[in-house]
Amino acid sequence: MQTLDDAIQDLLTKKRISPEEAYEKCIDKNRFAKLLKTPPDALQ
Repeated sequence: MQTLDDAIQDLLTKKRISPEEAYEKCIDKNRFAKLLKTPPDALQ
């Protein structure tokens, strides 16, 4: 069993989703915020 964020990280590593999409769908925003090209404030 794995967490949602672990599954998202796996998809991101395999380049099946973008960092922005990962950030939108994840639970732990801090985990994925550092991967964004645009600051999280601009995405909302």
